[in-house]
Amino acid sequence: MNRTALMIGAGVALLGAAAAGWIAFEGLPGGTAAGTATAGACRPAQAGLPTPGNGMVYIAGGTFRMGTDEGYPEEGPAHEVSLEGYWIDTHEVTNAQFARFVEETGYVTVAERLPDPAALPGAPPDMLKPGSAVFYPPEGPVTAMMQWWHYVPGADWRHPEGPESTIEGRGSEPVVQIAFEDALAYARWAGRDLPTEAQW
Repeated sequence: MNRTALMIGAGVALLGAAAAGWIAFEGLPGGTAAGTATAGACRPAQAGLPTPGNGMVYIAGGTFRMGTDEGYPEEGPAHEVSLEGYWIDTHEVTNAQFARFVEETGYVTVAERLPDPAALPGAPPDMLKPGSAVFYPPEGPVTAMMQWWHYVPGADWRHPEGPESTIEGRGSEPVVQIAFEDALAYARWAGRDLPTEAQW
């Protein structure tokens, strides 16, 4: 089980898909699929493994307590998890890096695609347009998620705050407004994989 990882900027796209976090480099011997409970490692001392490039940090293996018995049900139960060490980038995937991926592959993100009405029965027509959720800090107390997030047609990784925004001059900023499948597509293109929750 051998992986190296890098971060990808947090973003949210249509259909509630949250992108984010870290991407583990795959393509090393014994790599496992994203989302499994098995954590991987890239041990530099092992023969035949590539040496991670610049800008990476090694996270030593160990055991920690993951989750909680208090708070939201999906955060528990608390349990012990052991991980092998792995490499991870010290910075998020940038707009420039994601743009190179899109340029070389022609990839279209979830937020840029026309939603399938059959997959969203009862959705208001104004939400059946390419777009994404944009964060707006609420002015008062928060009682519902929709007070924080608003669906904005035309919001995507090139237009993170909506169609009038741009990433021009923001190439070194983390890419946002990407869905899980977009992050996975980028990771596969880069010869990598998404990490487990425990690695995150």
